Amino acid sequence: MPDSHSDRDHAEFSPSALKYIAGCAGYHGREGTSAAAEKGTRIHEALEVEDTSNLQSEEEISIYEQIMEEEEAFLANWGRGREQTEDFKEIQLTVELEGTSTWGTCDRLTLFDDGTAVQADYKTGISMIDPPESNWQAQAYTVGSFQKFPELKEITFVFYVPVRNETLFHTFTRGDIPALVRKLSETIKTAEAVRPKWNDGTPELSDLTPTVNCRFCRHEDACPALGGLV
Repeated sequence: MPDSHSDRDHAEFSPSALKYIAGCAGYHGREGTSAAAEKGTRIHEALEVEDTSNLQSEEEISIYEQIMEEEEAFLANWGRGREQTEDFKEIQLTVELEGTSTWGTCDRLTLFDDGTAVQADYKTGISMIDPPESNWQAQAYTVGSFQKFPELKEITFVFYVPVRNETLFHTFTRGDIPALVRKLSETIKTAEAVRPKWNDGTPELSDLTPTVNCRFCRHEDACPALGGLV
């Protein structure tokens, strides 16, 4: 059995947190877990090994089965006229940026013989997911895959969101990399400058931007920007 997903380390400014960090440079996610997060971990682990024995409810099994079916159909359709050359589950990707970097683990990456790939991320909750073309996590993982596999010309990134009955996808080309790298770099470097200010008190008001995601931030109660709103 592979290592538990919940035990894995995470980059300080991980791909999954970039949306929140882009909204406010002072954002820092709360520690700990939740029932929804633990459910998602179980389903991801089951998908990695294709074994439902550790799932704890009919709902979890249903989400697992929907993702399996939707992904199988998507790959079968995409693979017509193409030969699959490599297939990675839970692939760790380093994203080299301008003066900084990040890394994370993507759920699946399937390579084909014509220089294309399908990259997948499984979403097990009810939350609305931004489509890949505007999704920070998808953009970071796409850059990391292009960098890891220089032979790739195109990557189609797919979010499978069974609870919302959605499959969201977008094709990135290697020509998209410079703009994506610039965007990701600016966001992370700004956060690298702002987050340490919490250690000595609070950042400047100009560093902070209240958003709907403040409830997920560990500094919510001490944030001067939220205090100003109240």
